[in-house]
Amino acid sequence: MTKNDIVLDIDLLSADDDLKLATAIDTFLEDQQALGQACSDAISVMVRTTFGPSGQRQKSVVFEDKTLAESFFSFWLDQRDTISAA
Repeated sequence: MTKNDIVLDIDLLSADDDLKLATAIDTFLEDQQALGQACSDAISVMVRTTFGPSGQRQKSVVFEDKTLAESFFSFWLDQRDTISAA
């Protein structure tokens, strides 16, 4: 991780959110590639488990590109309730 990375801390509100987030990341990256917005070699995303101030489990999703980070966060907010955790 570098000082220029964009870190999105995402609270896991339910037991399914971990799987939903993984699905959302996969779908988002596939969509970006299909749209020609990024080539597979250029996309760099790291996901790690962290804990918030109250001990709640979170995922930190780290992007090198601010635009992709903002786009993903909007995608996650729009899709998290409709993505299947299966």
